[in-house]
Amino acid sequence: MIPLNKPGYPESDCDKDFVSTFFPHYNSLITATAGDGLNLIYRQLREKHGTMRVAVSPFACFQAIYPIVANGHTPVFVDIDKDTFNTDAAKLTKMEDVNAVELIHLGGNPNQMDVICKWARQHNIVLIEDCAQAMGSSFEERPLGSFGHYAVFSLIKNLHAPMGGLLLGEVNLTKDQLPQVSNLLYLYRQTKKYLECHSNHHTFNPWNVLYLLLLKLKEKGAKPSADSCQGVGTEMEAELRKTLWAIDGLNRKRVANASYMIKAIDESKYAVQTVPTGGISNRNRLLFRIPHPNAEKTIAQLRKAGIAANNLTQNYLNGFQPHVSKDRWLSAYYRKGYLDCYDAVFNHVIAIPCSPFLKQNEMDYIIKTLNKIK
Repeated sequence: MIPLNKPGYPESDCDKDFVSTFFPHYNSLITATAGDGLNLIYRQLREKHGTMRVAVSPFACFQAIYPIVANGHTPVFVDIDKDTFNTDAAKLTKMEDVNAVELIHLGGNPNQMDVICKWARQHNIVLIEDCAQAMGSSFEERPLGSFGHYAVFSLIKNLHAPMGGLLLGEVNLTKDQLPQVSNLLYLYRQTKKYLECHSNHHTFNPWNVLYLLLLKLKEKGAKPSADSCQGVGTEMEAELRKTLWAIDGLNRKRVANASYMIKAIDESKYAVQTVPTGGISNRNRLLFRIPHPNAEKTIAQLRKAGIAANNLTQNYLNGFQPHVSKDRWLSAYYRKGYLDCYDAVFNHVIAIPCSPFLKQNEMDYIIKTLNKIK
């Protein structure tokens, strides 16, 4: 199966510090994953401010929302824009009962940062940028991650590292007593990356079989946990920081591949995620809105054809994440009638593989398969 974000082995030989160059006003920390970074943010906010009400889009992988709940805060869902799939800025800025907001730049697509930042400053709102998929994306020539009080990036999703999340904060960050990621988990991720590099859409590919077996050993449904934060060792952190400069070259190739597929995919069937005026997306996920309300069926068809499509979930064995009202941990926070656009768009969106390491024949196969689906 063609992985959703097929990895490779990028190289970077720049000795300058990436964070101080692009995010000079932030402290930084390398965690095991971006999710660990979110957990640390919400833990710190709880210790400093107590329980907070956090505005967040429900249209995201739930792993980006669980840290709010796990650390004792209350998620307050805000509706989305039907074209950008991100937080609806007009609806967010009318909210009066929140004191923090987590902006998820879905697929690397920027939120409407000018409007949202002005509102956040006026109302003393803590602004958290979830840039897990958005390293190198920007809004009005300013890098995402440089607008908020905190930001997190996934080095796994952006740089194809087997491990790593970059946490930025305007305040001091500490990893004291943060347990180091286990060697066994690191070995699993290294093996997974290697198999993903070799997996493709051909049915009789032994790498596909090995990849499936590996996933079945590990993939499970996750529950919110504030105790799952992990750090990385000093040596691994140094190696991960060296890879940060590779992002520009990777994004150029990723955007070129996305543009190639967007032009060739039948636009009467698939409407690509819209980038807001002033924004530049790294196209970390190539998301489309389909006309019929059956994303789950379309995803199943693509996966059967050897294309690892999904909607929002990180679960590699199941490409479809249910409506937030169906989630065991988040359903209590869903209020019918307040998320009309999310409710309407939810089952119309799919994501297809988009990676700088996709081969020409793989992109052509994805295009051909998509255009054949009815």
